[in-house]
Amino acid sequence: MVADAKHTMSDIWTTLMVIAGLIGVWLGRKWNFPQLEALDVVMAFPVAVFVFYSAWGIFQENLPWLTDRVAIPPEKIRALAMRVPGVVNCHDIASRGVIGRQIF
Repeated sequence: MVADAKHTMSDIWTTLMVIAGLIGVWLGRKWNFPQLEALDVVMAFPVAVFVFYSAWGIFQENLPWLTDRVAIPPEKIRALAMRVPGVVNCHDIASRGVIGRQIF
């Protein structure tokens, strides 16, 4: 949900920058002011930087989920499980997630 919200917010900012560039082109042609028409090209650079920055942030935040990074070492889980009365054996232990957020 957080990644989706960030993606939506980046879409909003990108759309606003694109609209600003289009308005610059429209006003430059209407007022015969060619320098204002270049606003479209000028706005393309911040849009590209913003899109890459947003994608990188979302990628970094979700990389542990995508790669199934181990959250808790299996030895610690095994030691804890073996302390429970009645537990005879413990094997094939796996944990996934990010400590402090959500662990499976």
